[in-house]
Amino acid sequence: MKKVKLILSGLLFAMLFFSMHDYILTQTDLAGGVEKQKTLTKMEHNVFHTPMILTDLDTDFELAFIEKSIYPLKNFVIINFTNSLFKPPQHI
Repeated sequence: MKKVKLILSGLLFAMLFFSMHDYILTQTDLAGGVEKQKTLTKMEHNVFHTPMILTDLDTDFELAFIEKSIYPLKNFVIINFTNSLFKPPQHI
């Protein structure tokens, strides 16, 4: 019962302080003619407005391309879950 209360309070905290937005990112490789598409989930803190991306991006996508496509900001965090269960955030 305590675990359920803890999980529910964590979800409530996340709902109150964070908002989620989905973006579809498309990158075209002109040399190979291949178009890659990924769905990115942007999580932003509602008070401090720190944007983050939660995604499973592979290494084919350029981080600079993501920055120019989605954010006019220079400081954001990409959390990548591709190769391991957890990777520390990469500050760009």
